[in-house]
Amino acid sequence: MSAPGPGPGPAAPDPGPAAPGPHPSAPAAGFSLGPLLQTLGDPAAPPGELTDAHLTIISRLTGEGGKAFTADIRKHFPQLCKVFKVSNILSALETILTKGEVQSVVVEYEALNVIIRLMEQTPAQMGEEAVRWAKLIIPLVVHSAHKVQLRGATALEMGMPLLLQKQQEVAAVTEHLMTTKLISELQKLFSAKNETFVLKLWPLFVRLLGKTLHRSGSFINSLLQLEELGFRSSSPVVKKIAFIAWKSLIDNFALNPDILCSAKRLKLLMQPLSSIHVRTEALALTKLEVWWYLLMRLGPHLPSNFEQVW
Repeated sequence: MSAPGPGPGPAAPDPGPAAPGPHPSAPAAGFSLGPLLQTLGDPAAPPGELTDAHLTIISRLTGEGGKAFTADIRKHFPQLCKVFKVSNILSALETILTKGEVQSVVVEYEALNVIIRLMEQTPAQMGEEAVRWAKLIIPLVVHSAHKVQLRGATALEMGMPLLLQKQQEVAAVTEHLMTTKLISELQKLFSAKNETFVLKLWPLFVRLLGKTLHRSGSFINSLLQLEELGFRSSSPVVKKIAFIAWKSLIDNFALNPDILCSAKRLKLLMQPLSSIHVRTEALALTKLEVWWYLLMRLGPHLPSNFEQVW
């Protein structure tokens, strides 16, 4: 008779409720763009593997979990640019920045870094796609996180020459965003002691809007209210920045000599120069500089408009 086998031993502990699976939007653990990009860069890779790698990257970056790969995009940026078109990368960024209710400061900051890299390395393609990425960066200049605001402003300033290549379309996007959100948010930022930041953004928006500001109406009035806040400030520094920003409106009206020389526009341009009283020599010099700038922009039209600007 054989010896009895070992007993069943102690009962296994109750594992309790099953651990929750990964969130549907969470990326697969350990996923990285690197190996897939290596496959795409391998001339000996079979066509099937190349197709799979391409589709996998697009699926990952444009899926709900795409925002988890923003840092990976930046890390592998040169390789991405070799195997993907700018439009593909922008599609991924659009998904990352516009899908999902909860956004991450890190993700948005890294997305801005990717856009800046695209400007630096693929300016021609970014000029063609200016309207798309304008929609991404402009709202971020009023982000609740200061570092995202600053990076957004940097992207806006760096990208200005590219944005102006599509000015008419970009101006329409800018006007819509400012009307629906930005102006009210900029007013809040100004009230929260971010006056300098707001007034340094103001000339950028004036340049983007171009001849859109040649129309009369509530939009230009709401934009001018931001400058008015600067002129009313008790801080000499803030007031000085407001005067310097005023040059951008002079340049804007000078895009059309008929606009610049109209009695209505000249009266508007002269308003802060004639009615804002300054008490320091530095401010007086800044005010004089802006007035002289207006005279120079009038150029050959100065004699016929001299009484209005004197």
